[in-house]
Amino acid sequence: MIKLLLIASLWCYNGLCLSPEATAVATCESGDTVTLGTMDWQAVNVNVDGTKDTGAFQFNSYWVWSSENRWAIIPVANNVYDISSRDFVRLYPDATKAPPSVQYEMFKNLWDNGYGWQHWSASKPCWDKWMTIKNGKAVFTGD
Repeated sequence: MIKLLLIASLWCYNGLCLSPEATAVATCESGDTVTLGTMDWQAVNVNVDGTKDTGAFQFNSYWVWSSENRWAIIPVANNVYDISSRDFVRLYPDATKAPPSVQYEMFKNLWDNGYGWQHWSASKPCWDKWMTIKNGKAVFTGD
């Protein structure tokens, strides 16, 4: 019981509590890749094709967090924040401009209850020390 409370506390950031799966992915995408719960909400990495991966979950500036290609933004903007995707992009031109709660909503939309793990397949060799794929779904197994 104490271990669960300690682990659970690692998944909270300024009152925002993340799922263990989100914590593992963010640790591997923008954290130190070793210490579960490390993440950088302001992380920016420039790719060889000129796109950028931003935020704790490293959302790509063309495929995910884009003003032209808004397929991932639309459900979050419309259903969670009740704004248009254009307004969402104006408010948050990239993930580093969005608060952690908005970045987490984008993660949850893409993660789709564990079935969207392929969006983060490049970092799977890192996060698979905490998660496993069962029936096509990424499931947290612990540390």
